[in-house]
This record gives sequence, C-alpha cells and structure tokens, in this order.
Amino acid sequence: MWQDFKYYRMGLGINMLWNAYPIVTIVRDGFGIGPAGSVATVLFWAVGLVLLQPFQIFQRVYAPNPVLAFFGVAFMALSFIYLNYYLPQNILGYDKVRELLSYAFPLAFLIALCYYPNDKVDKILPVIILFTMVANIGLIYHLLTSPYWTFGERAAIRFSSSERQSNNPHAFASNALYCLLAAAVYSTQVKYSLTRIFCYLCILTSLVVLVFCRTNSSLFSLGLMLFCALLFRGRHVLAATFNKSALFSMVFLITAVVVLIRRSPRLSLGLEIYMKTISTRALNTFYTASGVKLSQTQSIDVDASSVYRVYSYQYIQEMFREGKWGEILVGEGYKSQFMDVPILESLANQGILGILFYSAFMLFLAIYSFLQIIRPTNGLSAVLAYFSFVLLLASVSMGRPFDNSVAMPFMMYIRFLGIKYYPASTNSLSLPVSS
Repeated sequence: MWQDFKYYRMGLGINMLWNAYPIVTIVRDGFGIGPAGSVATVLFWAVGLVLLQPFQIFQRVYAPNPVLAFFGVAFMALSFIYLNYYLPQNILGYDKVRELLSYAFPLAFLIALCYYPNDKVDKILPVIILFTMVANIGLIYHLLTSPYWTFGERAAIRFSSSERQSNNPHAFASNALYCLLAAAVYSTQVKYSLTRIFCYLCILTSLVVLVFCRTNSSLFSLGLMLFCALLFRGRHVLAATFNKSALFSMVFLITAVVVLIRRSPRLSLGLEIYMKTISTRALNTFYTASGVKLSQTQSIDVDASSVYRVYSYQYIQEMFREGKWGEILVGEGYKSQFMDVPILESLANQGILGILFYSAFMLFLAIYSFLQIIRPTNGLSAVLAYFSFVLLLASVSMGRPFDNSVAMPFMMYIRFLGIKYYPASTNSLSLPVSS
C-alpha cells in the first residue's frame, strides 16, 4: 500500500510540472491566491519536483527514449549556448534568471522522471484524470461565478478583476484534451462501473471545456485523434464502447444533458452560438492562411494570428531570396525573432543546427507516436501518442520552439513514449507488446 502511495505521489508531482498552467492560473488569477507573475508557477514547479523525488537517489535509473533524448537535449543545449554567447538583445536581472530557470526546471524534471519505474506507469493515468478534472471544474466554476464573463464568450481566466482582459485559453483546452484522452484510455482498463461512469463524466466535461475555449488547434487535433483511433484501433474502440456498462453510462449521461438543454433555453442558445462561432472562426483561419478569395456577396473577418504566421513564412522566404546565408547558417540570435511558427523560428534564430535538431525531434516524435497509435505498449504511451497531434500542429502554427509550455511536455515524451511493461488487460485500447 505504501509503495502504491509513493507512485501516486510521484504521479502528482509529474502533473504539477508538465501541466501546471491551468491550475496555477485558476488559483493565482481566478481566485487571487498566491504571488503574481511567474513566481507562482516556479513555486508550483518546486513543490512538484519535491513530490517527484524518489528519496533514494542510488536506486535503479530507467532509460528514456534514446532518439528523442538525443535530439531534444541537443536542441536544448544549443539554445542554452545561444542564450550565453549569441544574445542580440539585453536580457539582464530578473529576465536572465527566468530564462535560466526555463532550462533548469525541464532538465531537473527529466532527471527525476528517470527514477519513475516503467512497470508503474499505470499509476500515472488516474492521477492525470483527477488533476486535469480539478482544472476543468475550476475553470467552469470561475466562469459561472465571474462577473466579468458572459455566456457565449471565449472561456478564460481574467488576469485582473479590474480589467476585462483575459489570458490565453490554449492551456485550458490542452488540459481538457489530457483529461479526455486519459479518461478514454483508463475507462477500458478498469472493471468497476462507477469508475467507468466517472471516466465518461470526465470525457463529457472535457468536451464542454473544449467548446467553451474555442481553440481551432485543439478541436482539429481532437478530430484527428478520433479519426486515427477508428482507423487503426476501430475494433478495440467499438468493443470498449458497445458493452453493457459503457452503453448504460453513456445513455444516462447523454439523456441528462439533453434534458438539461431542453429545460434551459439560455443553455441551448449559448450552445448554438458557440458552435456557430467555432465554424466561422475555423473558416476565417482557413481563408486567411490560404488566401482564397470569396465572391463579392460573401465577407470574412481576417484572422489576425493567421496573418502573422503568413508574414512569418514570407520572412523566411525573403531570407533565402535575398541570400542572407550567414543568418541562415547560424541564425539571428537567441529569441531575436518571434514568429509564432516554432519550426521557422528555430531556423531564424538558431540557423541550420536549430531547425535540424528541432525538426528531427518532431519527426521522430511523429514516428513513435504513430507506432504507439497502431499498437500501444501501455496506457500512458497511448495518451501521449494521441496528444502528440497538438504538439505537431503547434510546431507549424503556434508558440515558440523552446518555451516552458512545450519543454515540460517534451520531457514527458522523451522519458515515457513507447516504453514497455507487463501485460495489461486484453480489451484495452493499450494492448501490450512483449518486452
């Protein structure tokens, strides 16, 4: 019993590091508890590292995925070298400390992960479900009680009670996807009906959060996940879905939702508004990025973020067209350009080596994830494999190549993606492969 508690405790530490932002944002910005800014996140990470420690440093150390570790650590080392020796802009004082911590915490996280046993990864899934569900409920509670949010707006936590400015909803959408995937996989591995019903409730709640957040990347990733699950694991998905316990639970939950919507015209109207907004925003993004012109009788709103990414692609094209071979070879320096397209930014800032290490990491991440989708070795690897769609899409559409929001998940993939352990249940989405 004590051994199981230790692994659940370490699993909580893992979640506090690789998925910290939703709960930190809710506690810090939603409820106004704790220090402001990045200090709260650093403290949260520090507590997570303490929980993750095995307290027996001379026990067995488990090897990470060697290919992902090579390219991931190589890109991290290159970025650190550029931070110290190729820094076009002055980063001093607090900003310098923050940059250094963005390397120290992921490295410490990876080292600590190597102490987590391969045959205990099944303990991490229920912790992921509970941790992410707390964040989902916290977001919904804040939205229902906040005087600064109205039904129909994009879901987010306000940075300040005196302003109507909101933070980025992508963290909450990603959290909802974590919860949905973990609950879907775990529901196929448990025997108790109540646990399965809770998993289905988590899936339903996560879908509600995804609709509220209205992030194109998360919704598109969810569609790709469902398509791949049906394509490569269709028989197991259908077997897990169409059994007595699953059908009874889903019929009960769906009936409850339908009754709730029918008895609440405001909720029904809000759902219609959200779905219309999602489809309109997706079309605006497509038309802006592709440059497709509509007829004179049709009009769209230009998607600002998509326009910025189009400019980023044009910037790289101009570098090659104008023959700036020195900048192409070594880059323009550490975080000299923000392009919101990580794979392009790795070239613009760190040159050929930067894009080589980063793109190789993403390529092998895609390969290992694809293999895990076809034949998963364990439940955690299955969750990571399906969630890789979010990271792969983000590498060409959103964020920076090296940032804490991606560095922590990268450490999880380096350590756990594709590891093998003892056989699991045969009706699971995570069928075993012999070691």
